[in-house]
Amino acid sequence: MKYADGKTGDFYQIGMSANKSGISVYILGIEDKKYLSDAYGQKLGKASVTGYCIISKR
Repeated sequence: MKYADGKTGDFYQIGMSANKSGISVYILGIEDKKYLSDAYGQKLGKASVTGYCIISKR
């Protein structure tokens, strides 16, 4: 990851978050914000797919 001041550092590419409404999977570094929904939207069923996040209530 490159910060505004020019420094670089390690950062995760895939992360998971559990919350009251379900589980979210974050996939960072995707340039095309439509890729996840186009490629996996229909295959994931009821899961909500955004530009870089997959949200499941189960």
